[in-house]
Amino acid sequence: MTFNRNYAATPSAPGYVPIPLNQRATNAAPLPAQQLVPLAAETVVLNPAVSTPAVPVPLILTIPSNSIIEGQPFEILASGDVFVGGATPTALLKLYSGTSMTLGNNQLLAATTAAAQPTSNSPFYLRATLIGDSGAGKIMGSFKSMIGGVLGAEAAIAAPITGVNFKNNPVANFLLTITPGNANANSSIWVDEFAVNFG
Repeated sequence: MTFNRNYAATPSAPGYVPIPLNQRATNAAPLPAQQLVPLAAETVVLNPAVSTPAVPVPLILTIPSNSIIEGQPFEILASGDVFVGGATPTALLKLYSGTSMTLGNNQLLAATTAAAQPTSNSPFYLRATLIGDSGAGKIMGSFKSMIGGVLGAEAAIAAPITGVNFKNNPVANFLLTITPGNANANSSIWVDEFAVNFG
């Protein structure tokens, strides 16, 4: 199947405040997004175009209303690289349905294996192949990944997204998290792509 990048993470995420007239934009594009993750705790990947230390905003990928992907397979793709410092570095990435900085308010779709990381940056990808329609009111599918050179076996997502109507705006939202195995000031994630692909 041939895929084209059709929907991407945008600056206008929830919490976005338009830049006042005659004021310089400080990070107008959300991708690529680089973020330090110094704590050994699950951390939401932020949107650098609209986040501030006082008001962090997740990097959100949105499927808009009346999308042509209803009833057709589509792909959620995230890619980039991670670095985790410390003696025994590992990294775990997760894909959620939702928009909240409070992880319990989102729905976990998939997680990578907590893979050991090399002493340098390690590329990753997460790929969820999904399908849904308004009649069923669900989006379901499968997920596979590679991180730290570890290929995760393809499996069904943790649970279908329910209450789906392709006439709603948005149809669905997605966000990413990273959990470093160690607390280290130099640990980071770099997201090159976070997109809905179909074709």
